[in-house]
Amino acid sequence: MLKGYIYLVVFQGLIGEYKDEEGAPKAEGEVEEEEEELNDNRDMVDNNKAQKLQASEIEKMKQEGVEGQQIIDKLIENSESFNKRTEFSKAKYLAKKRQKYRI
Repeated sequence: MLKGYIYLVVFQGLIGEYKDEEGAPKAEGEVEEEEEELNDNRDMVDNNKAQKLQASEIEKMKQEGVEGQQIIDKLIENSESFNKRTEFSKAKYLAKKRQKYRI
């Protein structure tokens, strides 16, 4: 019990009552589920095993004069986990790599 309120009185309006844009109650079947992001970073482990491109290969590409964006493209192509990341995580990864490879 909340202080000064009886449990059912406080929460009675929240159970099974959804409203549309005009504030009219919707029927239970009309409620639309919000689309959830399919990717989730909770199970990802940062141990460098997801990246198949070795540091020596990246250094060789740099010495050969390969542009930064091409190196980043190769990193993404050889990553097992990049496509499993959230959109925010992908953007953060790309920003970090652009800074590192001076793009």
